Amino acid sequence: MASKKYYAVLKGRQIGIFTSWADCEEQIKGISGALYKAFKTRGEAEAALGLTDQASLFPTAQNEVKWREVKEKIMPASELILESVCVDASCLGNPGDVEYRGIYTATCEVIFHKRPMLNGTNNLGEFLAIIHALAHLKNQASDIPVYSDSETAILWVKNKKVRTKLEPNEDNKEIFNLTGRALKWLESNDYTNAILKWDTQAWGEIPADFGRKQGSYNPPQISPTEQTVHMIIFGNTYPVREELKKTSLKWSHKTWIGDIPLAEIERLKQFCRQHDLQYTIEGKDFKESRLPRGSRPLPTSNVPAVMGQGRLQWEIEETLNIENLRNRKRQSKKLV
Repeated sequence: MASKKYYAVLKGRQIGIFTSWADCEEQIKGISGALYKAFKTRGEAEAALGLTDQASLFPTAQNEVKWREVKEKIMPASELILESVCVDASCLGNPGDVEYRGIYTATCEVIFHKRPMLNGTNNLGEFLAIIHALAHLKNQASDIPVYSDSETAILWVKNKKVRTKLEPNEDNKEIFNLTGRALKWLESNDYTNAILKWDTQAWGEIPADFGRKQGSYNPPQISPTEQTVHMIIFGNTYPVREELKKTSLKWSHKTWIGDIPLAEIERLKQFCRQHDLQYTIEGKDFKESRLPRGSRPLPTSNVPAVMGQGRLQWEIEETLNIENLRNRKRQSKKLV
């Protein structure tokens, strides 16, 4: 016959001592961070909760008890909703350079893309991506859901608390500043958007994935009908011309131009950032451009200020109308 146990619940729906696992489970199930522990005698359980003066008999003060913590499990969504935003982060190293982005799931249109930040972690990037999506959607008065493939980041958002082991320093000042702003946004804003776990096993990699995992990258089945996008790379490309010759692009009148498979896009964008090259990417329903470092958006830029007052503090790739920029430069030359 199994010996009787006494279950002490330190944190849960109801704090106290319960004589059956069913009663204990009712107090802790579904509560992330709930704390409980089983004891052989009621006296030990009472002492652990500080309910008696029997510390001399049962030296189990709360700070000495190895409480069991309930960790909430985020299950993948059962249904894929195309009318949604999906987010993902990439970290080159651990810690390392972190960037993240959000895209519209139905068309794979890039909505926002945060410039790489030094000495961060992937979990921090995933957390910031979700908050950025929520802030952007609230700014647009949209209640469509947000997908993430990071269970940790989803829990951080739901609990409004970041549990990172990374220590702040001068190098990662930017990502910790953004994390602080994100937590403040959570505390001062309500949202109705559902945050859903992307089912990678059933649907493939999340569409916002950067395609940098080891092994081959298979674009998700929900990609747009077209499998290529039009790309133009310009700037000081002479030093890297041999690398560009290996791509699907062709040299034409001071630019590299051509139709690029979707699977190649992220690699080429990373290449352009690494060598500070300009590019324009055009798909069926979107256009994305990059200016050299130090450039700033024109007053007519569509860059959304979704958090805080600084327009550029939260964004990465300033999506601009390159032709307008060129026209402005031409007009400036004519005036000289």
